[in-house]
Amino acid sequence: MLSGILLAILTGMCWTAFGMVLSFTARGRHNVVAFGIVQNLSCALISLAFFTAPSALGEGRPSALFALVFAAGFLNSLGQFVTNRAMKQGHNGIVWAISQSSMIVPFIMAALCFGQTGSPCQWGGVALILTGIILPNLPHGVNDCRWLGAAVGAFLLFGTVQTLYLLPAMLDISDPAHFRPVWAALGMTAGWTASGGASRQPLLPDRAMAILGCSMALISVSSLLLFFHAIDKLNQIGAGNIAIPLMVGSNIFFFTLFSIFKLREKNTWREWSVLAALLAGLILLALH
Repeated sequence: MLSGILLAILTGMCWTAFGMVLSFTARGRHNVVAFGIVQNLSCALISLAFFTAPSALGEGRPSALFALVFAAGFLNSLGQFVTNRAMKQGHNGIVWAISQSSMIVPFIMAALCFGQTGSPCQWGGVALILTGIILPNLPHGVNDCRWLGAAVGAFLLFGTVQTLYLLPAMLDISDPAHFRPVWAALGMTAGWTASGGASRQPLLPDRAMAILGCSMALISVSSLLLFFHAIDKLNQIGAGNIAIPLMVGSNIFFFTLFSIFKLREKNTWREWSVLAALLAGLILLALH
């Protein structure tokens, strides 16, 4: 039990690192597009070299798997781009907390489309998370509405991404060649390229962004290994349902510490209420 929980928390900390990079590039006005392209191309190459079985690529339904996972990767990069834009204008801790609470979207989709109704406790968690998203969006200034609106947009994008990642399991589409990380990384590379073209940002990195992108590719691959290992450990003891809420909760918690102690962001009752509602909602989602 303890080892599974620790692995889940480590996975959340890896996700926090991505939030820190998005915050760093937003505040320092660095080229996040070039970073995203380098990071995901490196991730695709590492995954292809060490974790795939190309000989099994033709088995199952590879075209359907590719379409779903590539599309998810493409939208994932758009979500990160929008998050980065929101962080340039607003409270980084709240932007990250809202965007990362998007796990309720696949939960709702599974209930509506696949008959996985969930428990009253879990629906209470959904209600708390929605409250945490709505609360900061109550009218209190045009500028705040802009970055909070962008944060909600990132939430919807990430929720769609997670739903697309969920669909292969729901539709019984297997991945015998273990190519999902490759397709996702290539989809994100395409998404970052499209974002760069739309925003007219250079696609080629400078030295700093190239180093950062390659370093984060290693963290990205590590997070994938930790993710599946944590789920396997917790599933063995019948606690698999707490894995993703624990990862997301620790992710938000550690980024909140980063926001307070590194970014020196001030939290009013509104910000603390948002964080409390989101974290409480995640805890309830982990319960049956």
